[in-house]
Amino acid sequence: AAEAARAARAAEEEAALARKQLLLSKASSVASSFAALLQERAAVEQAEAQEALAACDRAEAEAEAAAAAAAAATDEEREDLEAAAAAAARRSEEARRVARKEVAEAVAADKAAIAAGAATTGQRSK
Repeated sequence: AAEAARAARAAEEEAALARKQLLLSKASSVASSFAALLQERAAVEQAEAQEALAACDRAEAEAEAAAAAAAAATDEEREDLEAAAAAAARRSEEARRVARKEVAEAVAADKAAIAAGAATTGQRSK
């Protein structure tokens, strides 16, 4: 009877260990999927940041061209061109603000993806 009780306890312990391993495997799978999603998000955020930086460059070039045209214009044309240059400068500043925001979002997404990847790696090593 004692032998049967020991065998039953051993079987229960094995079953508990198998359940724990199954749960850890499922948790690792979920964490891996989450890390992959975060990596995809980071890639999207980086693409958006690159586009925002390109828009900023285009707006700055437009503002410089408008300022150069205003400098070369006659007095009558200068007022209109200076207004256009000021509007281009405002667009450039807005593009710069958007680019800073997009870059910050990309950095945050990268950090989240890295953290999720580290957590996934940590779970696998347990």
